[in-house]
Amino acid sequence: MRLLRGLAGSLTWLLAIVLGLVGVILCVTIILIPLGIVVLRLAKSLLGTSRRLAAHDGQGDVCLLDVPHDRAVEAPRVPTAQWVGTRS
Repeated sequence: MRLLRGLAGSLTWLLAIVLGLVGVILCVTIILIPLGIVVLRLAKSLLGTSRRLAAHDGQGDVCLLDVPHDRAVEAPRVPTAQWVGTRS
C-alpha cells in the first residue's frame, strides 16, 4: 500500500509541475492571465496533495513533515547593532 501511495504522490507531483508550467505560460500571455492564475492555484493544490500522499505514515491524516508546536525549535536571536556614540 505504501508503494502505491508513493507512486500516486509521484504522478500527482509530475502533473502539478506540468500544470504549473502551463499556468506560467498562460500568465505570460497578457490576455490569458485569469486562466493562468486559476491553473497555478490548481497546481499548488496538487503539490500539496502529492506531498500528503508521499509523506503519509499510515496513521490517519498525520503527515511526517508537519512539526507539532510543542516540538518546534525557536530560531536563535541575532544581536542587533547598537550605536556607539550619541547622535546630535
